[in-house]
Amino acid sequence: MFNKIIVPLDGSNGAEITLPYAAEIAAAFKSEVILATVSETGTPDKSHLFEAYLKRISSDLERSGIKTRTCELEGKAADEILKLGASEKTDLMIIAAHGATGGNPQMPGSIAGKILSGSGKPVLLVRTKREAGNGRLIKRILVPLDGSPMSERSLKLVEPAAAGLGAEVILFQAVEPVRYVPGFETMVPNVVLPSDDEIKRSAGKYLTDFAAPFKARGARLSTAVVADAPAEAIIDYSDSGNIDLIAMTTHGFSGIKRWVFGSTTQKVLQAGDKPILVIPTDKD
Repeated sequence: MFNKIIVPLDGSNGAEITLPYAAEIAAAFKSEVILATVSETGTPDKSHLFEAYLKRISSDLERSGIKTRTCELEGKAADEILKLGASEKTDLMIIAAHGATGGNPQMPGSIAGKILSGSGKPVLLVRTKREAGNGRLIKRILVPLDGSPMSERSLKLVEPAAAGLGAEVILFQAVEPVRYVPGFETMVPNVVLPSDDEIKRSAGKYLTDFAAPFKARGARLSTAVVADAPAEAIIDYSDSGNIDLIAMTTHGFSGIKRWVFGSTTQKVLQAGDKPILVIPTDKD
């Protein structure tokens, strides 16, 4: 499934928060991890430093039985990482929100943002440092759905990923409460708005029906419905529900537009601190 994983590094502690995730996923799927650095200057001294740095990280991973390869690139960081992903036909990139440049650790920096937008393959964005300890990093995966075929495509990746990781999947839908406008009855006669309870019941049935075939195949899967704005509900539930990873497609009902995320995905990317697996929905 994840045969090749690219992990960009820049020598900073900020970038290395991806390594525990790379180790866990690679161990589960016997993946090859490609450790990559990009130098914009191409100076010999810096190249030697990066070479030694990658060799050290590679040795640490290989002691855990993980196959690794190193790659030193020159040029613009995001552009070179995307080119590497395309040439290697990798299945996953694991990137930190920020590396040596620092910044708000929860919001993607310019390099991470370009990789997220430009990759035609799934990207796991890690925003804060976490250690597996004696347990695992990824035990509960939240999959927000909005009823659109695009959002539902995430399960094609998440189902086998969760099975390999031994993780539980929580199918999630946020339904916005009905907002009554004074005078609505006279403006739109003979229209009765559904109650909040009716909307939640409908969402619950949708998730239950959608989950049925996955459960029949033995997937560890549950459902949850929350009445709130989608992005806020996803962020709040990821904290209260002990979620380890959020898996989202780039678009749902907002439609496809290359290089631009759907509004809900964009908001979740810019808030909270949980890692997010961004799954592109482009058809090309």
